[in-house]
Amino acid sequence: DEFAADLSPDGSEIVYFSWETGSRDIVVRPLGGGPSELLTSTPAQESYPVWSPDGSRIAFLDQATGALATYVMERAPDGSWGDPLLLLKGMAEPSWSPDGRSLVVFGGGALATVAPEGGDPHILYEPEPGSDDPEPDGALWDPDGDTVYFKSHDAAGLASFWSIPASGGTPAASPETHVV
Repeated sequence: DEFAADLSPDGSEIVYFSWETGSRDIVVRPLGGGPSELLTSTPAQESYPVWSPDGSRIAFLDQATGALATYVMERAPDGSWGDPLLLLKGMAEPSWSPDGRSLVVFGGGALATVAPEGGDPHILYEPEPGSDDPEPDGALWDPDGDTVYFKSHDAAGLASFWSIPASGGTPAASPETHVV
């Protein structure tokens, strides 16, 4: 009952979500031995955690708020974890930028970035209503931090992959992208 593990940048820990408590909760486990640390323990459904590039923060989503919500927790210098900070509702599945200064999230057809400290999201792309524009369904940063890639599905269910500048703009289809 442990899912979606992400290895810490220094390779010493993993973070994952677990059903240990009867709901989804975020857990950190040292790989060199020692006890696991339960970071959340609520009736909410915290899941899909990801480490920041420097290992000082973990972003995750909550699936139980009626609308997906993205949160971030920060580790203090003494090793303790702070309370989760709600970044935004309605967008989820965060992916850290390579420099750790922002996260890319998607939801409601839009693709946006948000600072890990909170604030208004920056909409990178939103399809025109009623159009055949691709709707983001998952997003990742390019290692250079200048590009965001996202997956989309057309009306027939075929997947395609797209790229967009990290500052926003018009997405470009990747060649040979349709996958069943």
